[in-house]
Amino acid sequence: MTLVPRTLECERTVLLERQPVEATELAEYFETEARDRRVPLRVEVLERASAELMWGQRFGPTSRSYQSLPDDSPIVRANWVSIAQWQSAYSHDAAAMQPVLAEAMSWSRESPVLFCVSNALVLSCSWEFFTRMWDCFLALEDDSPFVVCEHEQDREILWFTPLGEIRKAELGPHGRRTIPVDESP
Repeated sequence: MTLVPRTLECERTVLLERQPVEATELAEYFETEARDRRVPLRVEVLERASAELMWGQRFGPTSRSYQSLPDDSPIVRANWVSIAQWQSAYSHDAAAMQPVLAEAMSWSRESPVLFCVSNALVLSCSWEFFTRMWDCFLALEDDSPFVVCEHEQDREILWFTPLGEIRKAELGPHGRRTIPVDESP
């Protein structure tokens, strides 16, 4: 287990405890594909207490997953903009989605990102690793996971919807919306 200091909201530094994915039952989702794609396996799973802490800071302490977010949550009320459809690429050409994802966000290749499934399951990796292996993350969970930058001051967020859409929002401080509404369905 690795302890990595991270600053969360309120300028308080906490240690997010994590362990390499290879030490968990989730390794099967990544090991073969990473080897076949010649990508070093660099994914960590946040320990449950750290996942709960991070989820509470980002999504609210009363929710456990997207389905339990309250209607007045900044995440639910965000102005989501559709950037791509993931289901077709997932089934036919996962590599084609890599540049789409990379261009959609302002994160650097080395930015640490969190793949957030629920308050009990959060994975950490670099943005570059995520863009190359996004389909492996969705093989693990494709029912409304979020991707956020580990740096709290970066409020961009990706949402993989169950209907196959990738949506992006940018939340201001304390959840205020900062990008225009996309009126498309």
